[in-house]
Amino acid sequence: MLNKKIMSIVLTGSVLIGGSSIGWADTNAANLNTPENVIPISAPVKESDLLETSFETKFTDIEGHWAYEDIVKLESKGIFDVLKPGNFEPGQIVTKKEFTTYLDKIFALPGIIVDSEQPVTRIEVAKAIEKSFLDKKLSVIMTLMFPVYADTQDLQPEESSALSFVFNTGIMKGRTEQEFAPNASLTRAEMAAILNRTLSTIELAQPMEENLNPNEEIQTELTMEGVIGKVIVNEDNSMTGILVENQNPEIPSYDKVVFLIAPETKIFKEDTEINSLEIGQSVKVTYLDGPVADIYPVRIEAKVIEVINN
Repeated sequence: MLNKKIMSIVLTGSVLIGGSSIGWADTNAANLNTPENVIPISAPVKESDLLETSFETKFTDIEGHWAYEDIVKLESKGIFDVLKPGNFEPGQIVTKKEFTTYLDKIFALPGIIVDSEQPVTRIEVAKAIEKSFLDKKLSVIMTLMFPVYADTQDLQPEESSALSFVFNTGIMKGRTEQEFAPNASLTRAEMAAILNRTLSTIELAQPMEENLNPNEEIQTELTMEGVIGKVIVNEDNSMTGILVENQNPEIPSYDKVVFLIAPETKIFKEDTEINSLEIGQSVKVTYLDGPVADIYPVRIEAKVIEVINN
């Protein structure tokens, strides 16, 4: 079953997720200046998360700041070695180069540093963190909820995936209850909190299972019937995917799927090949069984999409 290849789900709080149920996230967001948000929601507090009292910070302007522990914890691990003693400037806006430089110290991945002095946005931070976990082949046990914010409805699939990942791991939350602020910039203090949670999440991560023998598992074709909830297009208005909500309770592998439309994907209506789809259409999608990334909704390349009504 495909649902065995998603992720293990930790049940936390009063939200119980199982089978084909949808876990809608409570976006009662947390300002980054509250201590309860320092540790990911699925991560227990460990002794290693506590500051060593013997460590003395080189920064002179963070005493009493809400991000003090995050900043000093990262400093003690050498993340801020490139900064000179003196002011940390917690309110300074972070550039793409600065953020990816610190992210490289955590993940040590080739090509991760972006040489740009433009401010990094919150959704760019989320995408970079999710990509780093995937590139490192790290899988994280986490709650599985889909965050709903007023300003994230028009995100691209890869952005929605990144938002879901950082939300469910507790690495990032919304700026307010209603807004994630995907295009907002980031301060150094906020960055420190996010990177510290990233480190805590890495400690809980496990290597992704890899199929070393490509002939060990033969992919089979599966189908899913559902209703199109969203049509995803790129800048030239060509379709790149559809969000389909499962309408067949007998196939409960997924409650919803983003089916990616590749050049090889065939789309039919009444045995006639077409090149456009609409929200509200019922479709039958054929796809290959196989492992999926730890994201929600899952993304799967469609082989055939058949419109089964108007």
